[in-house]
Amino acid sequence: MKDGLKIMTSGCVDDGKSSLLGRLLFETGSVFADQLPDLHSGPTTDSKNKINFSKIFDGLSAEREQGITIDVAYRYFSTDRRHYTVADVPGHFEYTKNMAQAASVSDLALILVSATDGLKEQTLRHTKIAQIFGIKHICLLINKMDLINYDSIAFEKIKNEFIQKTKSWNFNSVTIIPVSAINGDQITTVSAKMDWHNGPTLLKYLENIEIQNTGPSENLILPIQYVTEIEPKEKIYLGSVLAGIIQINTDLHNVRTHEKVNIRDIHANYANQSVSFGIKNSANIHRGDVLVQNLNSVTYANKFQANLLWIDPATALTDAKYDIKLGFYWDQASIQKINYKFDLLNLSEMVTAEIHCNDIVNVEIKTTNPLCLQDFKICKTLGTFLLVDRISQKTVAVGTVN
Repeated sequence: MKDGLKIMTSGCVDDGKSSLLGRLLFETGSVFADQLPDLHSGPTTDSKNKINFSKIFDGLSAEREQGITIDVAYRYFSTDRRHYTVADVPGHFEYTKNMAQAASVSDLALILVSATDGLKEQTLRHTKIAQIFGIKHICLLINKMDLINYDSIAFEKIKNEFIQKTKSWNFNSVTIIPVSAINGDQITTVSAKMDWHNGPTLLKYLENIEIQNTGPSENLILPIQYVTEIEPKEKIYLGSVLAGIIQINTDLHNVRTHEKVNIRDIHANYANQSVSFGIKNSANIHRGDVLVQNLNSVTYANKFQANLLWIDPATALTDAKYDIKLGFYWDQASIQKINYKFDLLNLSEMVTAEIHCNDIVNVEIKTTNPLCLQDFKICKTLGTFLLVDRISQKTVAVGTVN
């Protein structure tokens, strides 16, 4: 059975991400037949075959330019080895907010830079967001090597700079590959023009990277998403199993009330993730409550420290009230203290009194009521949250509990 790999791709404007992704899909036979006639025109064409690989993604690009939609685009392809899900993230500074959505569900990140431009602040911002939202494997693709005549010295300079600047971010692996998307160098086949590079092609890297997924915890964690009454005094509870295994006669505790409940029956169980069930005893269980086997396996508190990506054009206001969504629970929250801001240019933690759009900061959050929390590295669902403006109902920040 093939395994799956979820990939987030990001890069600054004009780093060649659309051409690279288009080339990868084309060379793995993953382009739709009705797209093929449109690929033989345009300014970014292969000199031999006259194929415009960026056109595979041009529909989405046109939508962004026209202001129709600014969102993460997902594409899918398969090889004999794996199924791939590729999240294509807009590279523009003002759309950085969309990265968090893709990063939180991805196994690895492909970060593109242009060999002619080198690393930019936005490159480091993309990489830092990937780290904050749990990506452990980074592949830096130094594109447009053809424009610098496949110069190994220039490649090594960018490579060493990236390694030096991200070495404290604790990735499990960092792989750096020189490529030319428009000419196909090092995408799926080894390039004779870069015989000085002894690393893998992009496809070989994707085929062989090993992602270690954390096995299920023995302690059941079950947030409640919906409660319905099918007849008087007969309720069915729907939730998502985040850890452990749900079984009939399992004893659980409501984190909010400490009430003990016992699973009477299980009505539906989809791959032991989404479940509906009944309980034997009467209990005060609501949407947003979390049932656990061991009360010590989670934290129940109204204050916590978090990394925050501010995505609203308006400056954040400390002590202002925001709506917070964590798991399936909504509450009110405020930023009590800004501990520091990540300075991506100097790679340091700097003191700041304000939070502006696209700032990445470490803060202390206080909620009106206690929330069921867990460190993001252990449980993404109970470790990620949104802050929402109470008047406009716009999401203003995304964060992770640490």
